[in-house]
Amino acid sequence: MNEQIIAIIGGGQAGAMAAAALRQQGFSGPLHLFSDEAHLPYERPPLSKAMLLNDNPQLQPVLPASWWQEHNVQLHLGVTLREIDRASRTLTLADGQTYRWTQLLLATGAAARPLPL
Repeated sequence: MNEQIIAIIGGGQAGAMAAAALRQQGFSGPLHLFSDEAHLPYERPPLSKAMLLNDNPQLQPVLPASWWQEHNVQLHLGVTLREIDRASRTLTLADGQTYRWTQLLLATGAAARPLPL
């Protein structure tokens, strides 16, 4: 039987919580999280008066820094994904590194689109 390898693409709250849920539900195989941001997944703050009035907002990590190592989640931060090959079940980063996966979760979020007003 082949070992299950899960790759999560996206370093936002959805990706982080997916990793946490997998470990909580007993998945013990290799788990990789890829993000183009160079820091740990953080809470994307809601637009609120408190946030708008704060002169120095701090990133609030979704999970503590120690959690990732304690739960054996391989973080790949500050990387750019170049290709997902579904046939060979690999993903390739911009620097040429390739990673194999058996299950892939896309949790890249969305970007706001300005309305043409």
